[in-house]
Amino acid sequence: MGVNLKILPCNLLPGLQRNVLLTLLILFNLVIVLLSACHPGVQDAQAAQPKSLIWRAHFENSTDTRIFLDCEVASSENEKSRGLMFRESLAENSGMVFIYRNPGILRFWMKNTLIPLDIAFIDADLKIVTIKSMQAHDLSTTSSDLPALYAIEANKGWFKKNSVKPGMQVRFEVLNN
Repeated sequence: MGVNLKILPCNLLPGLQRNVLLTLLILFNLVIVLLSACHPGVQDAQAAQPKSLIWRAHFENSTDTRIFLDCEVASSENEKSRGLMFRESLAENSGMVFIYRNPGILRFWMKNTLIPLDIAFIDADLKIVTIKSMQAHDLSTTSSDLPALYAIEANKGWFKKNSVKPGMQVRFEVLNN
């Protein structure tokens, strides 16, 4: 007389049969994990996918100088919480833009952030309202002075080096999607 293991709860199986079944399930899962990790098609497909959405932030000034920063987009709560944590470097004209649903006083800290950054707070009209500097590993809060809808983090000194100042307009261009 056979027993259908699919519908029989594990607590009704004799001890030895239950242990054998659990061992087989663990081994089966291990084989699946190993096969997917070793299969080149899986790795190639993962490498081909962009890691995140990239927006180019254009900063408009009175001259025709083209100033831009390519920014990874942080829009989900998880992405915003992680930010640029654990990064050992940031390319010269790269940063991260944080997007919020509603304007408000935005607050940031540098927990687990290994590099010093500057942050520009941008209002709903896409105007820079505040630019501040933040030190690596600093647990104090850096806040926008006025309500903001976006924040852009860049390498420390990037905004000053590129003459980007409060009052300037920002335009975003989607580079990938």
